[in-house]
Amino acid sequence: MQKKRYYVDMEQSGMGISEVQTGENTIQYAVDVTPEEKEELEKQIDEVKHEDASGGEILARAVDERNADAAKDKMQVKMDSLYKKIFEVGTPETKDFIREIRSDLV
Repeated sequence: MQKKRYYVDMEQSGMGISEVQTGENTIQYAVDVTPEEKEELEKQIDEVKHEDASGGEILARAVDERNADAAKDKMQVKMDSLYKKIFEVGTPETKDFIREIRSDLV
């Protein structure tokens, strides 16, 4: 199946996947993916984005540190999984960069 180049933006405010590469001051990872792989990446990105807590949840977690720690751990697992997928389908440059910043995952 034909692969197409996309760019994964990991900035919390604009996390997503796009066909357009943005400016140099934005962290983006180039990936070459099939439509199925793109769909899987989008799903993982959505899971990470939805893991962000609402205002009420943040206040509740401030009172219960165990829940806050559990939420952080859950978010870290999802982020690690996303980085592993990006590494798997990334360009050679993307793989080199992830090896540098997240050698614990590869």
